[in-house]
Amino acid sequence: LNVFIALSEITPDKANLWVAPQSHRLGTQPSKENTTTAKGHREALTEPENALPLPTLYPGDVCIFDRNTLHRSLKNETDTDRYAYAAQYQSDHARQAWNGKLDPTRMRARDLSKMR
Repeated sequence: LNVFIALSEITPDKANLWVAPQSHRLGTQPSKENTTTAKGHREALTEPENALPLPTLYPGDVCIFDRNTLHRSLKNETDTDRYAYAAQYQSDHARQAWNGKLDPTRMRARDLSKMR
């Protein structure tokens, strides 16, 4: 699951979250590495027809969606930064889509107690 929590007011022109409702039902879609607007992320090869930006989010507003939901942030067209907290959660048996293996860098909640 992905969790996106607004920490400041995030208007559609301030790079608000963009989602494609029900796109998670399509499973993992063909994608490529994003080398321009969100380095380190992947982007779908085909933009869904039902894609839309969320309405203005206020501090404390939350959007939770399946990891397979096509999503992104659009460009911030303002001079003001936006602030949000984003977290990702996955089941213990989840595998990487491109190679079918466990992610060796993944931290588990139970591992946090060992960091002392």
